[in-house]
Amino acid sequence: MDSLGTITVHFPFIDEETRIILESVMGEASDYADFVLKLGELVIGTDSSDLVVYLTIYHSALAMNFEIINKIKEKYLGRPILDPQLYFYSTHQINNEDLDKVHEASDAVLATKPEDWLALEMHFLKFEASMRNYPTTIYETSTLESIITLTESDSRLGFNEAPLNDYMSRRATVDGNTEGRIQCIDKGIQTSKEFDDKVRLVIS
Repeated sequence: MDSLGTITVHFPFIDEETRIILESVMGEASDYADFVLKLGELVIGTDSSDLVVYLTIYHSALAMNFEIINKIKEKYLGRPILDPQLYFYSTHQINNEDLDKVHEASDAVLATKPEDWLALEMHFLKFEASMRNYPTTIYETSTLESIITLTESDSRLGFNEAPLNDYMSRRATVDGNTEGRIQCIDKGIQTSKEFDDKVRLVIS
């Protein structure tokens, strides 16, 4: 498959070995779904690094391949950097008891003062967990503020505005704010185009 922004947006933040692995799998894959499948097979079949597994979960969730995530959870749950994602994406399968664990596990990673891109992802997971049952559960204002601050601090992190606007459009829908919903969708589409994030563009 051709290089895809959905995958390469993380390249500025990851080590060379991880980048080479992703590029290799991308080169062997026929399309994004196949990329996710092959990456999943790699981390399930070998003892892969935390970062490779982290990005495999990230892309598996985006491709809605929860079978891979289930297998990763069986093998890798207990590695701190992976736990927030694994707890959150299990909530898509109605395991709502894990929602509180998303916050706890994300806070544990944040306490280590990770790089900005990872800190942003931890705040985003907390935000998503709270938005899961909006407006029954309300996200902490500070969480949203942290997401916006980190995103605006580095133009390379701007790709995160696409999923943020997706969630904000859902909030606007629940709130009955049709105009706000349309604005958020338009912003999300524009961001996806800017970063060649074709997968999120289709989702939008």
